[in-house]
Amino acid sequence: AQHSYLDSLKKDFAISENDTIKLVRLRNLTRIYSEINPDSAFSYSEKLLSLARELNFKLDEANALREMGYALTNMGNYPRSLQTILSAIKIAEDPKSEQKILTGNYNEDALVNRNENATNQRLSELAFIYDILGILYSNTNNYDKALMQYLKARQIAEQSGNVPLQSIINLTLSRAYLNLKKSDSALISLEKAYEQSIKVDYTRYLGSILLNMGIIYASQGNKLLGVEYYKKALIASAYKNYYPRGVVAG
Repeated sequence: AQHSYLDSLKKDFAISENDTIKLVRLRNLTRIYSEINPDSAFSYSEKLLSLARELNFKLDEANALREMGYALTNMGNYPRSLQTILSAIKIAEDPKSEQKILTGNYNEDALVNRNENATNQRLSELAFIYDILGILYSNTNNYDKALMQYLKARQIAEQSGNVPLQSIINLTLSRAYLNLKKSDSALISLEKAYEQSIKVDYTRYLGSILLNMGIIYASQGNKLLGVEYYKKALIASAYKNYYPRGVVAG
């Protein structure tokens, strides 16, 4: 199903004549490939960056740089990833980036809602970028720095009112707490992530949330409860979830 969706999306992109539609489809392709193939994600993010600059959509430029940074992180190019993510932050922190944005319902596979007002779109993008910066620091074992970025990301996401994004950030935040051996704090973050996912029916990462809850319960000696959450995670990973990353531990 996933490959069929990707093939359809790539075909639609190839025949796009309207630049704004092409931009939206590039965002979709970049985001999906970011989960499965960093090389392809980087290639599409380069195209996205070029088109966003051509159309002078600053938030989409920040989005492209964020996706490039995430792809570079997954490719192990940490110095360039950091430079790219910081460039994205510089754009998204500037309120002037709100002056020209694309709005409307494009059935877009993204966590920055085009139907939100300009300020909320910018805050969502900025929160997402800080979350990616946290992932970079986690991947380089700078867990204290990662925790700082996740906490900042969560605060900004709360300001934006973006509940799905808050759920994702609480999930990544829990991993930072686990790396710092703070399992109780990690569990609190996961419980928040779970509640937020259910509240808005955003189930894409529900499998990851439940699996990590199970891991913590099992590590704390409650193996029966841990197994129950493993089972819930397996069910959730198959529900409304076409990313193979539906269940990710740690």
